[in-house]
Amino acid sequence: MSENVFQEIKEFLDEKNVDYNFFRHEPVRTSKEAAEVRDLSVEEGLKRGAKAMVLRSEGEYYQFVLPANRKINFDSVRDILDTNSVSLADPEKVLEITDCKVGGVPPFGNLFEMPVYVDPSLLENDKIDFNAGMRTVSMELDVDEWKRAVEPKIAYFSK
Repeated sequence: MSENVFQEIKEFLDEKNVDYNFFRHEPVRTSKEAAEVRDLSVEEGLKRGAKAMVLRSEGEYYQFVLPANRKINFDSVRDILDTNSVSLADPEKVLEITDCKVGGVPPFGNLFEMPVYVDPSLLENDKIDFNAGMRTVSMELDVDEWKRAVEPKIAYFSK
């Protein structure tokens, strides 16, 4: 949970000429709480909230980004990665890789040298919101700008 990660995201977006908004707020633990502090309806906040999941498969780590109102489909992830083994990375490993606690991981796996996959359902939004390295900082940006900057692989993996 690092202020450094927040600064890295800002520098990365500035280099890519991506406009963004950010604000600090009380710590949030759930996507519902995040929607509320972002002054969005819970429904809208969950639909455009980017949930960044760190997954492990065969000793490698990947980031899968989906809307907060959806769940990850591990069968689809196994197909995407062409593996029989996939699981959530344990919280200690997430912290080691990203310098963020679970719940604060931003959808910028490329900054952590992880391949990034995005579910197309997130790309249906005009804007996305996410925690920016800490549970006390949120960012908002245009979904197309995020996609241009991060260059995620697009794949269906949510339900």
